[in-house]
Amino acid sequence: MESAPEAFKPRTFGQIIGDSFNVYGSGFVSYIGIAAVVILPLALCSGALWALGDFARTAADGWSNPGRDLVALLTFSVGTLLLSMLAYPLMYGALIHATEQKRLEQSISIREAYLTALRNRGRLIGTWLAVSLLIFLMMASLFCLFFALLEGFGWLYILTAVLAIGLPFALYFTIKWLFVLQTVMLEGGRLTQSLRRSSELVAGNWWRAFGIWALFTTATAIAGSAFRTLLIPLEQPDGIYTVILQVVFPALLFAPLATIAHTLLYFDLRARREQYISQIMGGGVGIPPAPGPEYSPQVASGQIRPSRRLRLKPALIVIAVAVMLVGVITPTVLYFHNRADAGDIEVFVKRLSTGKEVGLGHGKLKTFEYTDFAFVVEFDGSVQAGEQGNTVEIVGSDDTWSDGLARVRVYAEQGSKEEFYAPVQYDSHLPEDYPRNELGIRVEILDEHHILVSPVTGQFPSGSQLVIHLDFGGGSGWCARMFTR
Repeated sequence: MESAPEAFKPRTFGQIIGDSFNVYGSGFVSYIGIAAVVILPLALCSGALWALGDFARTAADGWSNPGRDLVALLTFSVGTLLLSMLAYPLMYGALIHATEQKRLEQSISIREAYLTALRNRGRLIGTWLAVSLLIFLMMASLFCLFFALLEGFGWLYILTAVLAIGLPFALYFTIKWLFVLQTVMLEGGRLTQSLRRSSELVAGNWWRAFGIWALFTTATAIAGSAFRTLLIPLEQPDGIYTVILQVVFPALLFAPLATIAHTLLYFDLRARREQYISQIMGGGVGIPPAPGPEYSPQVASGQIRPSRRLRLKPALIVIAVAVMLVGVITPTVLYFHNRADAGDIEVFVKRLSTGKEVGLGHGKLKTFEYTDFAFVVEFDGSVQAGEQGNTVEIVGSDDTWSDGLARVRVYAEQGSKEEFYAPVQYDSHLPEDYPRNELGIRVEILDEHHILVSPVTGQFPSGSQLVIHLDFGGGSGWCARMFTR
């Protein structure tokens, strides 16, 4: 290990990467211990939140599937997010303190690292929350795109394209504010001071900071996929073991390494912009003096401090436009071009012996005592026979529609409504997920708005879960679910 003054001299990009691994390796157990203090309890809490949400959706027998799933999703995701926003800043603060100690050839104490972070808990959490919220708002288009893909909301695709202008700003400020926690821990800065201080350090070194950030962010993502591919059998369904191996284990390994690299880059940028080595040597001790909230960086003679005005470099603008065109706008246009939207759909069960119709609706799942029935599907628009078997062509009645073909399928799997609601078996009882469950059907055009879907065998199977599924292509679909005795 180098002496303290030597350790804080300007380093090349490669040297920072090498130093990161050296520091991590020499204090591996301590760094893993610091990360485990937060990551392992957080994983257990997330599992408990998922179980709580799963219990809530199982108990809500009268809800539609989307309603029950929303309970589980919100309970898990919102709860985990809140816990993460409170706990992770403390972990990063402890890792930053440990890196400073290690770089100065002092021993790492997990207890002391967290005590130091707790003394700065208000500024750490407040700064982390503020920066995360600002970046979140800039990345709003990605969240709109996620829900649009999940639920097929057309207006969200339009909003996604409009809000995509914020993506380059999100990337730009993610790097500009990369060192806000370092400034809180090592300089005692508050929110606005930390934002300004980090921006000043990054000025003129944006691509350098971006390279370090991108390298370790990509490595963490690749590690998560690699652990899942190598260690989890392909036939094993997703579960708590998948979460542990794909999320928790890579986080334990790479969160300390990424924080070390960012902190060493912070020291490097200070060495490049200030008389940092002189401060260390002149302080008479091995620890650099904390500048404090009123700190004003020393600027070399003749050096002009960078303007605080926002300056997006031309190369960054080109990258941002390319990202918007390739990653957001083009897929949106293609999706609208190929997507068929059935608008408002109603599905009825028509008993063949009596002609009585019962609507399935979107609430409590129904169980029918008879199997001699057919499905009647009502579209809010014109339908006609498609070019292939079991397809109908949908002609939109207003501007919210796109013309296209809908493939009609019916799936069946043995099982009752009680088994469907069972927490352990819920995910394994979705007949539409398995092609082997598809039944032979006939599709008949009744009139301009209705089709009749009947089984080739004359009756649907008893004691089964039945799903009528309309596949509109381009990832868009609609289904109705029921059960027979």
